[in-house]
Amino acid sequence: MAFGAACQSFKELAGGDIRPHQVHFCHAPLSPPQRYREYFEAEVFWGQKCDCLIFDAELLLRPLNASSASLVKYF
Repeated sequence: MAFGAACQSFKELAGGDIRPHQVHFCHAPLSPPQRYREYFEAEVFWGQKCDCLIFDAELLLRPLNASSASLVKYF
């Protein structure tokens, strides 16, 4: 659930077209695995050493969406 909220925040900040390349979870899937793949539009792996979202490094070059002032201030 937290990763879903994080992805939505990233999309608001950097553009709706961003998506992670991979999503890693320490735990086993709590819902059918296909739901995760559809939601994140990415490969999803379970039983990993850490939870993480992996994005293309090129996203760091994008300007932040200034219309989201509260998020810009946070990040």
